[in-house]
Amino acid sequence: MEKDNKLIAEFMGVYSEENGYDYTKIGNKGVCYHTSWDWLMPVVEKIEYIESITHGNQFQVIIREEEVSIYDKHTQTHIVYIPADGESKLTNTYKAVVEFIKNQNN
Repeated sequence: MEKDNKLIAEFMGVYSEENGYDYTKIGNKGVCYHTSWDWLMPVVEKIEYIESITHGNQFQVIIREEEVSIYDKHTQTHIVYIPADGESKLTNTYKAVVEFIKNQNN
């Protein structure tokens, strides 16, 4: 969990290996991407605002009761798919975001 939160924090620009966490941006409680929609939704929004050079916004995050997926609007494919499997929407959205960032970093 801590490793994945660091991954998200780095994606959001509030963590770097050189400087650690930027507490002026996150406060002194640490990061809570895995437990709070207030923390996770800005990550979802950042993903949805990633633009391709020629096509505008490229990705759509789809959050449903039975699944969370991240859809590439240009290739028209789901690049991340997380079935509910009894987990909450928050947990599955967190998993999808982590998988997306890992894919983007490869």
